[in-house]
Amino acid sequence: MSRGILNFLIEDRAYGSSNKEWIIELQQTQMYWYELLVNPHDQVDTRKHISEQVKFLKKEVESCLEKRFIYFICSRKKVRFCSKTPPVPTPYHGFMKIRVLVGREKKSQEFVAHALYDENDQFVMPEIDSTGRFIVFPHPSGYKQIFSIHDYLLEFGINLGFSTKVEYVGKTKNPNNRPLNRVHGGLNDVLYNVSNEDNDIIIYFNLFKVTSRATGNKYNIKYNVANSMMDEVKVEQEGDIIEKSFRFYFNPDTQDKNKDKERREIFNDLKEISKFNKINKIHILFEVDDKSEYYKFYSSTVTPKHAHCLTVELNDNDINIKDLNCSIEDFIESNNNN
Repeated sequence: MSRGILNFLIEDRAYGSSNKEWIIELQQTQMYWYELLVNPHDQVDTRKHISEQVKFLKKEVESCLEKRFIYFICSRKKVRFCSKTPPVPTPYHGFMKIRVLVGREKKSQEFVAHALYDENDQFVMPEIDSTGRFIVFPHPSGYKQIFSIHDYLLEFGINLGFSTKVEYVGKTKNPNNRPLNRVHGGLNDVLYNVSNEDNDIIIYFNLFKVTSRATGNKYNIKYNVANSMMDEVKVEQEGDIIEKSFRFYFNPDTQDKNKDKERREIFNDLKEISKFNKINKIHILFEVDDKSEYYKFYSSTVTPKHAHCLTVELNDNDINIKDLNCSIEDFIESNNNN
């Protein structure tokens, strides 16, 4: 399906005369630990695996309503499996106790997780690699299940009490190159400014659905149409607006350099779509359908939370970004009543 398949709606008299708002919702997110790009596992080429997976994502997006990836370069508290204390089964069938070391001080924490069993329903005793980065479940058949520390905590729903700090917000058409090729100014700034003794760097690639909600025409017709289906606002400008909305919402410390220039750019984009498309307000609803703390985002100006609901609009000669401080369900219910 190609972008703009419903572009005839742009010329529709009722739609064109309507007042419009954008509803921007998270469609999918993919998380990668930067460490696996530079220091792969000795038995698994994690660099190749990540590259192939991201290329597949890019191909899927290009074949179906092309969009831009909005990526977050984030920091999380450094955590490693304790290689000196192997996991042990608990007295309760189906569970095991695992110890991890957290932060620069390598503070010890323990948690109970679901055990894994082989094809004979026997407990699989996991092994920890010497770096503490990987846990390996060897099966009698020779098959091995290997998880990085972050993939394991995410996959098995383990929360240690740490949120994810957004350090940089960017936009890309080619996620396999930017920022994963490591030739990236923003990534280098984060690596330079964020202590690798106390933190790990995690990169999230996000795709968003942008819906144009049009009302208030004399025909009393209401529209809810994906912008990618109409291509009313082109893909590059659509991506720019989402990227800069998140950038000024999270306001990362590493992105102070070009703030005035980028604020003018998003102001001009909002002014243009208001003038030519009658899109006067943008609502962003950002929440991953997973209660893991890996998806509990914050910054130096935004408190940690799973759901981020904000409104972006023009305000005289500037932009106004308002944190609605509500759940997505409350936002939808409120708007359905209007």
